[in-house]
Amino acid sequence: MTAPRASARRTPVVLLTFNRPALTRRVLEAVATAAPERLYVVSDGPRADHPDDARLVAEVRALFDQLPWSCEIVRDYAHENMGLRQRVSSGLTAAFAAEERLIVLEDDCLPHASFFPFCEALLDRFATDDRVSSITGTNFQRGQPRTEASYYFSHRHHVWGWASWRRAWQHFDLAMTRWPEFVATGGMATVTDDPYEESYWTNLYAQAYRGERNSWAYPWSFNCVAEGALCVRPNRNLVTNIGGADDPTHPNLSARLHDLPLEPLGALRHPSVMVRHKAADIFEFDWAFHGEELRERFAPRRGWRTLLPRIRRLLRGHA
Repeated sequence: MTAPRASARRTPVVLLTFNRPALTRRVLEAVATAAPERLYVVSDGPRADHPDDARLVAEVRALFDQLPWSCEIVRDYAHENMGLRQRVSSGLTAAFAAEERLIVLEDDCLPHASFFPFCEALLDRFATDDRVSSITGTNFQRGQPRTEASYYFSHRHHVWGWASWRRAWQHFDLAMTRWPEFVATGGMATVTDDPYEESYWTNLYAQAYRGERNSWAYPWSFNCVAEGALCVRPNRNLVTNIGGADDPTHPNLSARLHDLPLEPLGALRHPSVMVRHKAADIFEFDWAFHGEELRERFAPRRGWRTLLPRIRRLLRGHA
């Protein structure tokens, strides 16, 4: 879809960066096609025990000294390394304190030109609708159109190119203080489709709660789930991860999710009903998050209540 440039300028863009200048340059070139009026750059500082970090972080930051379009730039630069969990969460909290809504990209998340007007239109449409807490650009349906509309609704809140509002981010809690009660009262069964998926996500969220994963994304996803909110997912893939299958930023995700082809969205068409697309979520879990592998390994031999420790070992093997 080709939209007037002005239609994608109103929402500020946040670019999360660290020490990958080549990737950051590619993503920044894509952001330039949308030419947002305000750009937030969240940058972590160099690690003391990585001698190349100081140079690489400086190279990344230098990319923002001369932008190919006119905009206000807000630099949120850490002097020392904060780590992924603290740097991203603090940077987004500061940006959402200043803005009612944001489009967020990491330095390895390359968007199609359709991504920006897609986010812009749906940020408008669901601005005051608490049933929706995020809009994402990723589609893991392997080219299968799930609806005649341009998007569907999901329980999964992916962050490889996404957008949201201050009203949703205000529920963000890095410590995941609601997790013990949520899991103890059977909350995970209400947002997953079978015991395999329930065990998979329960294990990941529990690891994030205990601080065993250097992740802000799992706490964000959990808080959206705990609110009972939906994610808008495009019917075409609008963002691809170019970080590589050995990317330490996303160690739990398989190589098949990287470098997925980008597709134009076409004219925006809205669904006639607002309901979670169960079949799409099931397919995504099976293909993208090892659901088929879990069933093949465990279903013939064990009851589902014995899955959690074995899934924990499987996930450690992918980490």
